[in-house]
Amino acid sequence: MTQPILPSERARISPVYGLWGRAFRPFFLGLAVHGAFIIPWWILVWQGISSAPQWITPMWWHGHEMIFGFAAAAIAGFLLTASAVWSGRRALSGKPLIALVILWAAGRVAFALVNYLPPGVVALLDIAFLPAVGVALVWTLWGTRQWHNYALILVLGALTLANGLMHAQAMGFIENVAAVALRGTVDFVMVLLVVISGRIVPAFTANALAMQGIAHSIRQRPILNILCIGCVATLGVIRPFTDPFTVGLFSLLAAVVIAVRLFTWQSWLTTRTPLLWSLHAGAAWIVIGLVLDGLALTGAPIDPRIGLHAITIGAISGSIIAVATRVGLGHTGRTLTLPTGVVWSYLLINLTAILRITIPFAPVGFSAPLYFLSAATWSGSLLIFLIAYTHMLIRPRPDGHPG
Repeated sequence: MTQPILPSERARISPVYGLWGRAFRPFFLGLAVHGAFIIPWWILVWQGISSAPQWITPMWWHGHEMIFGFAAAAIAGFLLTASAVWSGRRALSGKPLIALVILWAAGRVAFALVNYLPPGVVALLDIAFLPAVGVALVWTLWGTRQWHNYALILVLGALTLANGLMHAQAMGFIENVAAVALRGTVDFVMVLLVVISGRIVPAFTANALAMQGIAHSIRQRPILNILCIGCVATLGVIRPFTDPFTVGLFSLLAAVVIAVRLFTWQSWLTTRTPLLWSLHAGAAWIVIGLVLDGLALTGAPIDPRIGLHAITIGAISGSIIAVATRVGLGHTGRTLTLPTGVVWSYLLINLTAILRITIPFAPVGFSAPLYFLSAATWSGSLLIFLIAYTHMLIRPRPDGHPG
């Protein structure tokens, strides 16, 4: 735990910004507010109760906002916080961070008002965010010679390209690329997830188990990490250009490799520690999603959306909430003790994933209630996070340190 700072030492410390002290603070708050609102809106659109913004199709609008609104905020918050730890350099904070958050928020407002704004304005505001995150990431890493971290910028570039292709179709410049581009974004967000989970999950687990006096053999396995990253990245590259059966086989291969890595993390030792099992559950959903995706593509009678939702809700969203709750404690100078009731945030997001992959099998007449229930469990998970963590994220660290 960080030691308190003596009053005589405070003058030597850079200003404490509270909400604007580190990128995780405003972006984790932003993704929770955005996510809690956007999914209920989407369910109302899906059931014909409300209308969607007139942007290509309602389905692609929904998918776009989940990736470039919800997930992009998580990517920015984590990478711009963690990169300062990796590099030992000053983290993005203060006015530059405020400007970046405004840019993200402007993109979300533009999408909400897409019926009333010129398409070019919407595209400009939305597309600019991830390149801006990339510039901030380069600024943080510059001169550190940590070349492996620069690969993260390539993933941001791939996401930006996909976003640009979707907007190009929306503006009528090209055709028949939006669906492929949107599906590709899920693969490349999964690449980031595989990279980040490989760095933090075994380390967090080993440290926590050692403190509890539990014997384990968890350690970093660089070769296995490279195989996992390579399989998922290759899957994202080949999906638009290869026949579905081959993509399905590769998806199943990626699932096997990632399952092997997950086994080495000894998830069964974490069941009494929600801060740990939530991270392991997110990693497990990657395996489940890839298996379901692979089976659907190789001819099994499975709706391909089942695997997609296992990845987007169980793996990506579940991992985002797991990381946000842990980072929200550790990086604000608090002990790693989950606040009362926040375990329900984990339970509800995992229940949402279960509901979404079982809805296609529901009897006629049950689908609509299950859609509304899944929206309620999703929003409930994020609202619990907001209730428990808002005061931590907006206030300066109690130990007096910057950040």
